Amino acid sequence: MNKVIHFEIPSNNKEKSKAFYGEVFGWQIKDIPVKMDGSISSYTTTMTVAIDPTTMIPIEPGAINGAIRERKNEIKSPIISIEVDSINDYLDKIKTYGCRIIEGKQRIENMGYYAYITDIDDNIIGLWENISRS
Repeated sequence: MNKVIHFEIPSNNKEKSKAFYGEVFGWQIKDIPVKMDGSISSYTTTMTVAIDPTTMIPIEPGAINGAIRERKNEIKSPIISIEVDSINDYLDKIKTYGCRIIEGKQRIENMGYYAYITDIDDNIIGLWENISRS
């Protein structure tokens, strides 16, 4: 069974969103540099639960952390990300259901790969593949 491991909240104004989620819900929010497909970008993480500092995985079973991202393209609603063994295999699977690929497989250096797809109701969901499985 593939589990939900991450969420992303799109924002029109990341600074206001960071203040809102940090102050209202007490989330720890931090901008971190990530290397994505060869270029360095800033990624805004949201920690809703404590993590193991070595693995960056939540300590509490079943808990997930996420991110705030700029609202762009078709990504206008919150997204859940599902961990899979092979994004390429799942991109093939979704096509048999008539679903679309919103953003194809992209690498985040030293972490893994992600892609955005639609489900059968045109909801956008994320796929995540750990780099250790690549």
